[in-house]
Amino acid sequence: MRASETGGIIAGINGYPEPTATADLLELYMGSFSGLTITEIKERFPEEYRAFTVGSWEAVPGAEPIDALTARALAGWQRLVDSANEGTPRILSVSHGGMTQWIIKASFGAAPGSGSTWMPLIKSANASVFLFSARPAGDDWYYGQWSLINYVPGETPEMGDQFYTSAR
Repeated sequence: MRASETGGIIAGINGYPEPTATADLLELYMGSFSGLTITEIKERFPEEYRAFTVGSWEAVPGAEPIDALTARALAGWQRLVDSANEGTPRILSVSHGGMTQWIIKASFGAAPGSGSTWMPLIKSANASVFLFSARPAGDDWYYGQWSLINYVPGETPEMGDQFYTSAR
């Protein structure tokens, strides 16, 4: 709901059409940690929390498995690519940090069953901006560049925070 509201605000300010919600871009399911603060998690699930700090979400009972999350992120990424290929020159996508991390991994070729892991973690602060630019390179290929990763408006971005990919 927060991502939808944020997308609506950004769209309204910039004269974009009202955003469309898609299940592909929902935040990851956090299993037994869902709806809890870090303090509550530490109190209720001390062993699981310790395992989480080393193994990330794979250590959380009932959390969305990596292969399912990767498949969802790949579907979301493909939706964005298809929209661009259909002639949409600019696409605004608003999501949560966990899913944003997996969208980036999908853009670099992560796929279900490919051994995708949580590492490297891609930092994602609340209200951060990620900017991906692409231009056609022929026959369904594009040249893509992540030029902003975890940019927080009002803060100075760290130099070198750019990632590149080329894909179909």
